[in-house]
Amino acid sequence: MSKRRKPGQKENEELIAVLAKAFQETPDDVWSMFPEIAAKLDERLTPKRSPSNAESLHYYYLGERERDYRLKMLISILEKWKNTGISKEEAVEALESAATLREEAASFKDTLLVLLEKVLQFPLIEREERTMYFQKGKPEHHTFTLARGIVLSLTWDRKLIKISFDPREYSLRQKALSFVGADSDTDSDVARRHDFYLEDAFGR
Repeated sequence: MSKRRKPGQKENEELIAVLAKAFQETPDDVWSMFPEIAAKLDERLTPKRSPSNAESLHYYYLGERERDYRLKMLISILEKWKNTGISKEEAVEALESAATLREEAASFKDTLLVLLEKVLQFPLIEREERTMYFQKGKPEHHTFTLARGIVLSLTWDRKLIKISFDPREYSLRQKALSFVGADSDTDSDVARRHDFYLEDAFGR
């Protein structure tokens, strides 16, 4: 069996040009079939605006197409869960999309916490710290705090590595929520963004 030859720089450039052309002509198809490649092409081809102070805290900036793709994926998975149920793999995809959207996924936070318990069997009532691994050995590139005490660790291409749970931090969140009455105030801005208010009021 012949050994596969490693492509040279010229061939790599030609391949990138082909992919870029396909992305520009049929972006939705590329997003659907190869979301990781589409994300990289979007970063290369989409002009970036200057980041605000808040955005500068993030390691990347989402293009409009990836933002739309991730939001549609998250909503689709949560709707499917509500109607017919979902697999653990789909639950992980929902968490990855939320971690990519970051603050834009704030309104789905409580639903994702229930998904974490019901679909991934990750109880949030234990008294000891725990970690659930999905990809052991992969280097952590960045983290996303789903809620106080619950941290998602992800790779550079936004794949979930592990979920870490700190019961003490999580219990502080629950006590603070009870204190401000956000759980019952479902129609208010406080209910939709309660974790951001809590961080300001009680610290992380």
